[in-house]
Amino acid sequence: PVVNTPTRPSHSKENKLFQAVTVSPRRTTNKRMLEKQAANKRKLAEASIREKMGSDEEWHIYKSTLRQALGTIGKQIIVRNPNDKERSLRQLEKFLNLGAGDDGQLDVREFRGCLKDFNVSLNEDHIKLVMLHFDYDKDKTVTVSEVMKGIRESLIAWGDNRNSNPMLELNADMDNDNGLGPLPP
Repeated sequence: PVVNTPTRPSHSKENKLFQAVTVSPRRTTNKRMLEKQAANKRKLAEASIREKMGSDEEWHIYKSTLRQALGTIGKQIIVRNPNDKERSLRQLEKFLNLGAGDDGQLDVREFRGCLKDFNVSLNEDHIKLVMLHFDYDKDKTVTVSEVMKGIRESLIAWGDNRNSNPMLELNADMDNDNGLGPLPP
């Protein structure tokens, strides 16, 4: 007897999806659309968190603490290569993506482990705050891209406008700092 084995058609759903992604104008459009959707999710999530706050002062403290947590991560990373700060951040992003796997999502255990393995120390309260803030879907995971965007934004917020790279406007003192802090007088 002849046994017919199913074969995958050449125009499968995966192939069509791949073809759609490889067309550059469509990819750009899809990327912009995904960025808009992510920005809307972030705004809705932040509005929800802000509604739960008792006052504007409480909201500002929350945002300041979040920026501090993200800035702590960023500063520990960029001090490794002060001449090319963005390279250090890209390395962290690649490392987090490896920890996240195919879905691009990190749970708290994966996030904590990635930071530890990348030799970044962050206290447990700050880890939980970052996870809570960027968990827009309330599924106890965060996307690597949103966390990295938050790290970059926190570095800009702490910086000044004297640096040449607008992505990483850091204090001028940080450029000359080897991570040990200023020398005593």
